[in-house]
Amino acid sequence: MTTKKPSPKRSKNPLPTNGEWRDGHPMWRPQPKQRLAGWRGYALRNADGEWMSQGQAVDKINEINDAIAAAKLGEPLPEWMAAFAPAGAAAAGAPRPVARDDRTIGGLIDLYLTDPVPHFKPIKPKTVIHYRTYLAQYVATIAEVRGVPPAAIRAQDIELLAAPTPGSGKRNYSADAYTRLFATKGAAVAAATIVAAKAWFSWVQKKRNLLLTNPCASIRVVKPDARLVVWQPHEIKALIAAAEWIGFDSVADAIILALDLTWSQVDILSLTWAQIDDRHRAATTRVKTNVQGNPRIMPEGRARLATIAARWTGPDELRPPCVIRSEADSGLDFWKPDYFRHVFALVREIASAEAGPAVLGKTFQDLRPTGITRLYNVGKLKTHEVAARALQTPETAVALHKKFYHLIDQDDQDDTDAQLEARLLRHAKRAPKLTAAG
Repeated sequence: MTTKKPSPKRSKNPLPTNGEWRDGHPMWRPQPKQRLAGWRGYALRNADGEWMSQGQAVDKINEINDAIAAAKLGEPLPEWMAAFAPAGAAAAGAPRPVARDDRTIGGLIDLYLTDPVPHFKPIKPKTVIHYRTYLAQYVATIAEVRGVPPAAIRAQDIELLAAPTPGSGKRNYSADAYTRLFATKGAAVAAATIVAAKAWFSWVQKKRNLLLTNPCASIRVVKPDARLVVWQPHEIKALIAAAEWIGFDSVADAIILALDLTWSQVDILSLTWAQIDDRHRAATTRVKTNVQGNPRIMPEGRARLATIAARWTGPDELRPPCVIRSEADSGLDFWKPDYFRHVFALVREIASAEAGPAVLGKTFQDLRPTGITRLYNVGKLKTHEVAARALQTPETAVALHKKFYHLIDQDDQDDTDAQLEARLLRHAKRAPKLTAAG
């Protein structure tokens, strides 16, 4: 009896959702429902007509997907997307110009997002993107509460959202929006949306002299449970072995240095040789918190740095600045964060065959709390010492470390159990035998 030959395993698509390689070139391809709505395919080329590299394609696909998601919440599509957007879609270009005396909700949001110093100091471009997303979510949720389209809310005067005075019977739409988001989107999305709205209302009060009270000030936001997942030592070994086995040594490099320095993914991937001095101290300013420091890389990390340096066989003056060099393109550039996540997911899947399925629920970001836990369990450091090493403020250390980071390492527990069992067996051999009378 002949048996059917198993079909070859389908290779993983390195591009995000809607991304596709067609005849060796990257394309953005609409999904079936999007095609029915009128979306068309889009060839991913640079301004000079050349096909985008893999990293560039990942960034462009994510940008298109984010713009479509924002359009569902009432945001206009960028003008360049009109070439493949459905006929009649709101791809008319940049948001409308707003007069300085504009009191509409949409106008004030646009002014806030374009203010270079909205809170009397600059905020990061990534934060502006987050606020744009969550404020669109805020407006869309209030529109759901009132049963109107988001554009109708944007056109309303800001007084619609004013905090009600006691006994007025007026609704606090911000509180209604939070309640609905909490029920439909969860604690994390609801909290992030209200934080963005509260910051916007603060700007409306201080820079536009509108509204006496911040409508979000009275909302009791339920903070989402802190995520704390720790990689076990045997899982780390399997992860590093998997990365090296498939030829992504740089992913193994990033894992080892992330554990050593307890840095986030963005900080590790942006590490340069210029940041490391002759005493192996790595000077940095953390991207998320702006905390500065120069912790010394430990022996395991220093050994890995030597391995990384040995891979470069060209002249020293031509060595790329990045420590973690991506094998995805030329092998000379920094990793693109989105593509790194895809490759790390592949490495994790391969490692699960050795370490078990539990690793599939863990992320690269979980290496940071793993490294901090190791400082406690292996280094036997005090809380303020761990905070100094991990580049965290003392307030963060007091609030978080004892509650979240000081965990039991399962491998250490197993070693302790084995030692206890051996001691009990030795004690049993030495103990005198009891007689029937005794």
